[in-house]
Amino acid sequence: MDDIFEIQDEITLTVVGTIEPELSRFEQERARLKPIENLDAWDLYQRGLWHLWRRTASDNAEAIRLFENACALNPEFSAAYARLSYANFQLYTMDPALHPDAVDEALAAARQAMSADNRDALAHAAMGSAHILNGEFELAIMALKRSIDINPSLAVSHMWLAEAYAETGDTAQAFEKLDTALRLSPRDPLEAVMLYLRAWIYFGLGEYEQAENWARRSLQRESNRLIAYLVLLASLGHLGKSSEIGPVFNSMVEHFPKYAELTEEFVLSQRLLRANAVRDQLIEGLRKAGILKG
Repeated sequence: MDDIFEIQDEITLTVVGTIEPELSRFEQERARLKPIENLDAWDLYQRGLWHLWRRTASDNAEAIRLFENACALNPEFSAAYARLSYANFQLYTMDPALHPDAVDEALAAARQAMSADNRDALAHAAMGSAHILNGEFELAIMALKRSIDINPSLAVSHMWLAEAYAETGDTAQAFEKLDTALRLSPRDPLEAVMLYLRAWIYFGLGEYEQAENWARRSLQRESNRLIAYLVLLASLGHLGKSSEIGPVFNSMVEHFPKYAELTEEFVLSQRLLRANAVRDQLIEGLRKAGILKG
């Protein structure tokens, strides 16, 4: 009998996790088509989500503007602050050197989300992802577990918890949480991030073939993620696949021209790598690939 109830609970979580993104997409499209002079805080929020999930630099900038306007219209709009936090997270990961202040902005917006409603699962998820960005992985785990307690079907919380576990070396839990996130939201707008995280976990385990495979899959979904290129290049370096390094490096430089010359100092300066035991492994792989200067 207990098994039956467990199966029912699992089905319920999966159905809710699948339906919610579809309803959100409908709301985003409705808000995008609405005349701009008639937009309220909810419409601004939904329009912001539409831009956020397009995941380009210009769309991300517009998402930040829309979320800020939504918060100005409704200072108690916890979800808008939470998405503003993630938009700043995304801003940083798109180009860390260009947007170093985005980390502090992500933390500030997450705290505002918590202040507006500390019972909102999305607010706790935002706090968790901001802690990850700041290298505070134990704090991230606490926040993300609380988010899941509030709303077990929120796929993004499972995804960020997977990253926090990966950063602390708990790969079994990391894979489990990634599988849960993908099961709850198989068409999630953050699918490319989930694929990258799987690559990062495998890279930390020294399984470079798997890391290469998943990094490539992530970049096929979304080609503007610098850290995915670095993991792929380092994996190729460790594997000695010298003939494949050039095309990947050229693709990275096409998207990020300023990183045509990568330095160890730059890699070490990245917030997501400061407290990570795998960073030396990454640097070694990039050296073997022949693309790290200094």
